[in-house]
Amino acid sequence: MDNPEFKLNLKPYLEYAVTDFTLGVDVPMDFTFVSPLDYKIVPHLYTVLGINDLKVKGNLYYFLEDVKPDNQLAYMADIIYTYNILETGFHLGNEKWNAAGDKVVAANGLTEIHGYLFLKASIEF
Repeated sequence: MDNPEFKLNLKPYLEYAVTDFTLGVDVPMDFTFVSPLDYKIVPHLYTVLGINDLKVKGNLYYFLEDVKPDNQLAYMADIIYTYNILETGFHLGNEKWNAAGDKVVAANGLTEIHGYLFLKASIEF
């Protein structure tokens, strides 16, 4: 074993929730103990406010890495209205997603925002 590698993954979080409001922060930390140490820490602040069928969501990510990206701050805001099985809304942000589309992995420039309207339908059984 010329260069052993050890990894540590932590995800501490804190969340406060009442009936129509949630505020939380999680801080995923990935460390790879090699020479030199490689790490990625991403504090994520999120909030959701729900009023009847209307929901307002906000997310803020800050990417702390061994090799710093051009922009470390990603933000998103969503306004969502739900009626029966339909969900419609507006999304605004500068985030970049992974290939699977399930995790924010980086940020575009602070002024490089995108926005779109969406319509979704879902059924659970």
